[in-house]
Amino acid sequence: TLVEIDAESIDRLGPWPFPREVLAVTLHIIEQSQPRAVGIALDLQQTQTVRGTEVLSPLRTLFDKVPPQDISLEYSRRFETALHEAGQKLDGDRVLANEIRAGGNVLLGIPYRLQSLGAALDPRTLSEPLQRFTVPLAAPVEANILGRFLSTFSRGAVPAATSFRIPANTLSGTALALGHFQPQTDFDGRVRFENLVVAYQGQHFPSLSLGLAAAGMGVSLKDERVVPGRGVTL
Repeated sequence: TLVEIDAESIDRLGPWPFPREVLAVTLHIIEQSQPRAVGIALDLQQTQTVRGTEVLSPLRTLFDKVPPQDISLEYSRRFETALHEAGQKLDGDRVLANEIRAGGNVLLGIPYRLQSLGAALDPRTLSEPLQRFTVPLAAPVEANILGRFLSTFSRGAVPAATSFRIPANTLSGTALALGHFQPQTDFDGRVRFENLVVAYQGQHFPSLSLGLAAAGMGVSLKDERVVPGRGVTL
């Protein structure tokens, strides 16, 4: 099932980008149908700035400056609870993250840019939390001389990215997996393929569609067999 954001959605819900709370409600509705996996192909790198949280911050600062002897314990507890609950409701990233965590089957997309041909692979390494979203590469196993000969000409390098717009930590930390998405266009402007695996900072990431296929089949990313230039086995 494909859930699109169209002109009618914008007319009803307001200008894009939608607040994260709207995405959270949409995800909650989708999860009611108990899908095996849900992919969100949106750029979620930037944290959502909400005016309400900026208003609450001075209130807490003001409360903290009041001498303890001037505040009853009961009032202090009630104020702290109300302030905390208001902050939770206004934090759109946290609201969406809670829905992602509750579903346990959500994959988030990573927009990216490809390196030019012949450019060196980025030598930097990923942070440890992100390494759990990578896939291992395997060398082709050829049973005969002809297979080894053909492999020499069919083997290709894994496309490399110059940048990854990885979702904010609040969101990526709750996702089942991450997967890149960036349809590649042919000379006539049509989209006929995508890169199933892309290299970035010394690691290899699966596409969002490949991650969804694996999740739908109950296959771990680490169990995928990716042979550059040959294909992927789930």
